[in-house]
Amino acid sequence: MVLVAATLNIAFCQTAAPNSGPIFNDGIPKNQPHQVFTARQVVIEEIRGLISSPTPLTELNAPLLRRMGDGAAAEIAAILKTRSPLAKTEQQNVAQILHKAFENPGTITIRSNQTTPRETLALLDQLMAGTADLDFKQALGDTRQFVIDASAWHR
Repeated sequence: MVLVAATLNIAFCQTAAPNSGPIFNDGIPKNQPHQVFTARQVVIEEIRGLISSPTPLTELNAPLLRRMGDGAAAEIAAILKTRSPLAKTEQQNVAQILHKAFENPGTITIRSNQTTPRETLALLDQLMAGTADLDFKQALGDTRQFVIDASAWHR
């Protein structure tokens, strides 16, 4: 008897309410195409979200970033080409993302992203040129030295 009641409850929960709009299938409206993202698109969207985060990224735990190294800067540069200039919080988020990308150089999956941080250093220079905030310039300089030290660890 319990099994029948549980089965009826499940069936009832899965029934759409009358006049509730389009019927959904796997979380996608029935008459809309299913969108498939490439791995790169997923990475770009995650980084885009991190850049625009209203909360500081200091406590961010993002294993994806720790595997990217200089690749994170390349993706950030691509994002920045398609949007308006960064707000102060977004600038700080970009600096944090770049720092996180080099925190554990042994996990960076592409060797050239470990040892030659050209994109990262160029992006840090660009951020430094675009701010008058002396504290932020100091933080960018610290991040720059951190990236240089982390990439030298693998040379």
